[in-house]
Amino acid sequence: MRRWRELEVEIVERIEIEEALVESEERYRTLAEAAQDFIFILDRKGKIKYLNSYAAEKLGSLPKEIIGKRQDVVFPQDMADQQELVLKEVFKTGKPLNFESQAFFDGQLSWQSTCCRP
Repeated sequence: MRRWRELEVEIVERIEIEEALVESEERYRTLAEAAQDFIFILDRKGKIKYLNSYAAEKLGSLPKEIIGKRQDVVFPQDMADQQELVLKEVFKTGKPLNFESQAFFDGQLSWQSTCCRP
């Protein structure tokens, strides 16, 4: 009987943890989707794992059409080249890096301030 009670407590704890994780993910997604910034996640191979709607719109597409593609196919070449160099350094050192660059979006040259986090 005691083992059953321990299992029940463990199941309840696991459910609470999973609910907290779902809530946290929903909060993050709400913030990322509301931001008027490019927010995206790349894997070590440069594939886009997540892209917020604002970034997709500026790139002239929908997130679902971009996710899974390599960043060097999606972003302007000069921007993609710089991203690749910075990402290699971030993955190598495990430390965040910030950099600024220029890129063309909507036919206009603009400055981009980028924060890369491992």
